[in-house]
Amino acid sequence: MKFANLKSSLTEGVKNAYYIAGKDAYLRDSAANMIRKKCVQCMPDFNVSVFNDENFDIDKVLNACKTIPMGDRFKVVEIVGVSPDKKSVEKLEKYLKAPSETTCVIIKDSINFSGYKNVAALCEKIDCDFLEEDVIKPIIASRLAKKERKIDSLAIQTLLNYTNFDMTYINLELKKLVAYTEKNQVITQEIIEKLVHKNLEYSVFELNNAVAVKDKKKAFLLLELMLESKESPQTLLMLLISNFRRFFYTSITKASDK
Repeated sequence: MKFANLKSSLTEGVKNAYYIAGKDAYLRDSAANMIRKKCVQCMPDFNVSVFNDENFDIDKVLNACKTIPMGDRFKVVEIVGVSPDKKSVEKLEKYLKAPSETTCVIIKDSINFSGYKNVAALCEKIDCDFLEEDVIKPIIASRLAKKERKIDSLAIQTLLNYTNFDMTYINLELKKLVAYTEKNQVITQEIIEKLVHKNLEYSVFELNNAVAVKDKKKAFLLLELMLESKESPQTLLMLLISNFRRFFYTSITKASDK
């Protein structure tokens, strides 16, 4: 299930287990929050148990799963960023094959742990990769409207290009835009270019274009700006190589199709 479909899915009922994964940390957190709020509305201190790298113990997790909720319909047991050993994974799998009807397990996998493959198959999967353009644009407009700001079409596209569709990054930049603009002001492309920091991948994309059209002046200026931002030269080189490799494969694929 895509993140964008989670809200409507929850209106139809809560599943006993969710596996949340994807590149966008903001969406992963938002998905977990939506599920938690749907399950627990009265007594979160009693009905939400969170396990991470510091306190994870599979026996404690399973005991929490078997605890009856107090004042709410569900008990939420959340596993966050944990890479359990094989035995722990097997115990979790066994529980998920016959879960408690009053418990909702949320596995928030921020590291794409390969050991969760069988566990994920027993859960409702929530895909928190970057949102599609037609989904993310209304979200941005709505967020700004709540703060009595508007944004024009060129500005919103530039914002998406600069942030690489990353809602974690976009959310931070929207706060900055609200802080530096006035109520009822229209946010333009010029304002975005002035205030929003370009995502590294977008900067590399610009550098690739400058190299491709042999614009040495712009290429060296972009490279200097990226190095001044304390980006690792090795990281920049890897991204450049990756992009040029992609261009190369695209060109030979087109040639073979002729």
